[in-house]
Amino acid sequence: MKVDPQCVPCLLGRILYEVKLAGGGKDVQKKVIKRALEIMSKGFSEKVASVELATEVHRETYSLLGDDDPYREVKRRSTAVAKELLPLAENYYRVAEDRLTAAGTLAVVGNLLDFGIMDAITGPEVLKENFRKYVSEGLHVNHLRRAEKLLLESKDRTVIYFTDNAGEVVFDRFLIEEFKNRGAKVFLVPKGVPILTDATVEDLQEADLLEMVDGIYKTSTFYVGVEIGKMDEKLKKAMEEAALIVYKGMANYEAVSEPEGYRYRPRMFIMKAKCEPVASSLGVKKGENVALLQL
Repeated sequence: MKVDPQCVPCLLGRILYEVKLAGGGKDVQKKVIKRALEIMSKGFSEKVASVELATEVHRETYSLLGDDDPYREVKRRSTAVAKELLPLAENYYRVAEDRLTAAGTLAVVGNLLDFGIMDAITGPEVLKENFRKYVSEGLHVNHLRRAEKLLLESKDRTVIYFTDNAGEVVFDRFLIEEFKNRGAKVFLVPKGVPILTDATVEDLQEADLLEMVDGIYKTSTFYVGVEIGKMDEKLKKAMEEAALIVYKGMANYEAVSEPEGYRYRPRMFIMKAKCEPVASSLGVKKGENVALLQL
């Protein structure tokens, strides 16, 4: 997805949030904003991918802050809150008439654990306070039964599952269970290096997910979303042979909506459309919950 004018204020808000997380004052804010504006003034173009510009801005911000993971504490809090909510989520899932849809709903609710962007919740505790409300929204686009049909008709029922945020991954367990119940082998793809609130292998361990799946791959670069062109060859091959590729969150969607990502299908995008440009690209309204399959 190409960069949109609305990406600019959102990106600036996010790096200010990073400065706050890192304990920086007004002088640091000014330095970070000045450098970000320089990067955006040179790099903003209708030909540039949104994630490419965002990656460059965040890379420079981390460098100026001297912090390779300013989100470490908020990620820890997100995981703690998600695990505290797990019994409630488990009950919602177990009593549901349609467990597949319930699992997808929980996966999207977890996608709210993303901070520093416009209109996002202000902290993990907000999810705790409003969990039932968010779950009650359900899925506005629900292609999970189509995905199920693909899996059941596939000889190789392999699912490659690109995770998104720490804390969010705690709620991914239910969709993983649904895939496994249909005979699928599930391989998770977390971040290889910390960036934003995205989950790393350590976050998957903390979420108790590793024992549920058949293996993991990792992205290898500091990048917002997945940098398709620099993925490990083993991961590329696995994606080419997979029955289904799941991408959680907006950044992964933005990244693989670029031409390099088209070759890896069928794919499913699971997220809350938190901003107008992404919602418009998906053909949904801002704020809607999406489990969208593309063949």
